[in-house]
Amino acid sequence: MFDTMGNFRKGGTRLFRYVAAWNDHPAFPEFFRSVWDNSRGFYDNVNRFQEGSRRWSMDVFGHINKRKNRLMTRLRGIDKAMEVSFRHLLSRLEVKLKRELDEVLEQENRLW
Repeated sequence: MFDTMGNFRKGGTRLFRYVAAWNDHPAFPEFFRSVWDNSRGFYDNVNRFQEGSRRWSMDVFGHINKRKNRLMTRLRGIDKAMEVSFRHLLSRLEVKLKRELDEVLEQENRLW
Protein backbone atom coordinates (compact mmCIF):
# COMPACT_ATOMS: atom_id res chain seq x y z
CA MET A 1 0.00 0.00 0.00
CA PHE A 2 1.33 3.44 -0.94
CA ASP A 3 0.66 5.94 1.82
CA THR A 4 1.80 9.54 1.52
CA MET A 5 0.30 10.62 4.83
CA GLY A 6 2.59 8.56 7.08
CA ASN A 7 -0.23 6.41 8.43
CA PHE A 8 0.69 3.03 9.84
CA ARG A 9 -1.24 -0.15 9.22
CA LYS A 10 -1.51 -2.86 11.82
CA GLY A 11 -0.44 -6.25 10.53
CA GLY A 12 -0.06 -7.15 6.89
CA THR A 13 2.73 -5.84 4.73
CA ARG A 14 4.98 -2.98 5.71
CA LEU A 15 4.27 0.42 4.28
CA PHE A 16 6.50 1.46 1.44
CA ARG A 17 9.13 4.04 2.29
CA TYR A 18 11.05 5.91 -0.35
CA VAL A 19 14.71 6.34 0.61
CA ALA A 20 16.05 9.67 -0.66
CA ALA A 21 19.60 8.29 -0.58
CA TRP A 22 18.65 6.00 -3.50
CA ASN A 23 18.87 9.10 -5.71
CA ASP A 24 22.63 9.24 -5.12
CA HIS A 25 23.29 5.69 -6.26
CA PRO A 26 24.61 5.56 -9.84
CA ALA A 27 22.42 2.55 -10.71
CA PHE A 28 19.16 4.14 -9.54
CA PRO A 29 18.23 6.04 -12.75
CA GLU A 30 18.55 2.85 -14.80
CA PHE A 31 16.52 0.90 -12.23
CA PHE A 32 13.80 3.55 -12.32
CA ARG A 33 13.65 3.48 -16.13
CA SER A 34 13.36 -0.30 -16.00
CA VAL A 35 10.24 -0.29 -13.80
CA TRP A 36 8.45 2.88 -14.93
CA ASP A 37 6.52 2.57 -18.19
CA ASN A 38 4.68 5.67 -19.44
CA SER A 39 2.27 3.48 -21.38
CA ARG A 40 0.94 2.12 -18.07
CA GLY A 41 -1.27 3.90 -15.59
CA PHE A 42 0.14 5.90 -12.68
CA TYR A 43 -0.95 3.46 -9.94
CA ASP A 44 0.34 0.47 -11.89
CA ASN A 45 3.70 2.23 -12.21
CA VAL A 46 3.75 3.10 -8.52
CA ASN A 47 3.07 -0.55 -7.62
CA ARG A 48 5.77 -1.76 -9.99
CA PHE A 49 8.20 0.77 -8.51
CA GLN A 50 7.38 -0.28 -4.94
CA GLU A 51 7.84 -3.97 -5.65
CA GLY A 52 10.99 -3.47 -7.67
CA SER A 53 12.56 -1.00 -5.25
CA ARG A 54 12.36 -3.44 -2.34
CA ARG A 55 14.39 -5.97 -4.33
CA TRP A 56 16.69 -3.31 -5.81
CA SER A 57 17.39 -1.81 -2.41
CA MET A 58 18.42 -5.16 -0.95
CA ASP A 59 20.34 -6.43 -3.99
CA VAL A 60 22.03 -3.28 -5.29
CA PHE A 61 21.80 -0.44 -2.79
CA GLY A 62 22.44 -2.59 0.25
CA HIS A 63 22.08 -1.84 3.90
CA ILE A 64 23.80 1.44 4.74
CA ASN A 65 24.87 0.47 8.28
CA LYS A 66 26.39 -2.80 7.09
CA ARG A 67 28.30 -0.99 4.35
CA LYS A 68 29.48 1.67 6.80
CA ASN A 69 30.64 -0.91 9.35
CA ARG A 70 32.43 -2.96 6.67
CA LEU A 71 34.26 0.12 5.39
CA MET A 72 35.23 1.26 8.88
CA THR A 73 36.56 -2.22 9.71
CA ARG A 74 38.66 -2.25 6.54
CA LEU A 75 40.00 1.24 7.30
CA ARG A 76 40.98 0.19 10.84
CA GLY A 77 42.81 -2.81 9.37
CA ILE A 78 44.70 -0.55 6.98
CA ASP A 79 45.64 1.78 9.85
CA LYS A 80 47.07 -1.15 11.83
CA ALA A 81 49.00 -2.44 8.82
CA MET A 82 50.36 1.05 8.08
CA GLU A 83 51.64 1.38 11.66
CA VAL A 84 53.92 -1.58 10.98
CA SER A 85 55.03 -0.59 7.50
CA PHE A 86 53.95 2.10 5.03
CA ARG A 87 52.81 0.70 1.69
CA HIS A 88 51.70 2.76 -1.30
CA LEU A 89 49.08 0.16 -2.26
CA LEU A 90 47.48 0.39 1.18
CA SER A 91 47.65 4.17 1.05
CA ARG A 92 45.77 4.25 -2.27
CA LEU A 93 43.23 1.75 -0.95
CA GLU A 94 42.74 3.89 2.16
CA VAL A 95 41.95 6.95 0.02
CA LYS A 96 39.45 4.94 -2.05
CA LEU A 97 37.74 3.50 1.04
CA LYS A 98 37.55 6.91 2.70
CA ARG A 99 35.77 8.26 -0.39
CA GLU A 100 33.33 5.35 -0.26
CA LEU A 101 32.78 5.94 3.46
CA ASP A 102 32.07 9.62 2.82
CA GLU A 103 29.41 8.59 0.28
CA VAL A 104 27.85 6.12 2.70
CA LEU A 105 27.83 8.71 5.50
CA GLU A 106 26.10 11.18 3.19
CA GLN A 107 23.52 8.52 2.31
CA GLU A 108 23.04 7.79 6.01
CA ASN A 109 22.58 11.50 6.65
CA ARG A 110 19.90 11.66 3.95
CA LEU A 111 18.04 8.83 5.69
CA TRP A 112 17.61 11.00 8.76
